[in-house]
Amino acid sequence: MKSEDVLKYKQLLMDKNVTYDRVGEFTSKFFPKPIYRYRRFGEHWREDLFMGKVHMSKSSTLNDPYEGLVYVDNKAFLNATIDEFGDLSEELKKGIIKDINLDENIAEMQELVRVASFTEVKDSILMWGHYSDSHKGFCIEYDFTRTDMICQKYILPVIYSNRRYDATDDILEYKTNNYANPFLFKNSIWSYEKEWRLLWTTEKKTERDCNFDLSKLITGVYLGVNMLNQDHGMEYLNEIKEWAIDNNINVYQMKIEEYGYKIYPEKI
Repeated sequence: MKSEDVLKYKQLLMDKNVTYDRVGEFTSKFFPKPIYRYRRFGEHWREDLFMGKVHMSKSSTLNDPYEGLVYVDNKAFLNATIDEFGDLSEELKKGIIKDINLDENIAEMQELVRVASFTEVKDSILMWGHYSDSHKGFCIEYDFTRTDMICQKYILPVIYSNRRYDATDDILEYKTNNYANPFLFKNSIWSYEKEWRLLWTTEKKTERDCNFDLSKLITGVYLGVNMLNQDHGMEYLNEIKEWAIDNNINVYQMKIEEYGYKIYPEKI
């Protein structure tokens, strides 16, 4: 997205009269074709790949400690709160303000919002290292043009900034449609990830799994450069190749470039 597109996107997110459906209509023209998701050979890797299951993680479990944290102008917030309860005594006003705990509200939202991360890039050395077990995992390729799935409307690009999301107006104006905005803003140091996020909220705190089935959208799988350098690596490879043949899926092996510091896919 160009800078003017990002600005328009931010304006839509901040508008209390604009729904996420409408925001998704705007960002859909920039939607990556294809889009990718890095994974590792953990307990559920076959579900991730063979069954196309996309697990939604609690935002509180993600690796960035700033997930969902916002900036609030405390002075403006306190003044607005005092004005709202203008007919009460000063003692009662102080008691009400004391009982309002924004940190608790943010923590509660972190438990309710579920996140699944996608990316525009398949050859990021850093992401292969961070999210695919030091290049021993795999990366799944999805093509959303194959179908019109409801979840695509809720896969939105992350905005990278050096300032936290300012939620002051959201709170003062009761912008209930902006509940997920804090999870679409991240520190600029993460910009290399070119992340798109599928966001979903549960109605209450629950440990119940939240998943999407994207099996029909998988068009390829990329294997890390160190994929075979692990226990059962060859077994994993044979399983993947057999599954790929049965489902007409392309399989690629990531390779190290002879010169420089790049990796590239080579079709198997």
